[in-house]
Amino acid sequence: MQIKANASFAIKLVLAVGSGVFFWAELTNRMSSMEMQMGKVQHESTMLGDLAGRVMHLEKYAEQAKGDVEHLMSLQDAPITSDHQQFERIKYLEKELDRLRDRVEGYPNGKK
Repeated sequence: MQIKANASFAIKLVLAVGSGVFFWAELTNRMSSMEMQMGKVQHESTMLGDLAGRVMHLEKYAEQAKGDVEHLMSLQDAPITSDHQQFERIKYLEKELDRLRDRVEGYPNGKK
């Protein structure tokens, strides 16, 4: 009777220890899986942070480029300094030519 009781207790003890080991292994596997998933989430959030930083950099670059284009567009129709000087010189010469023509026409028969 004692052997049956010890055998029954030993079987229960083996089953309890086996169940405990199985549940411990299962719990460890699940925790490991959760840690891997958390690592992936952290990696993806880091990538998203990098992506957000890159987008912000591109938006800043686009704003600078837009400002540069607007500045160039404003200069497109502005007179060039050398052109302005030439136009002023031509205006002066045209006025001088008109003055000389008026002077020549003012003399009788076009002679001095």
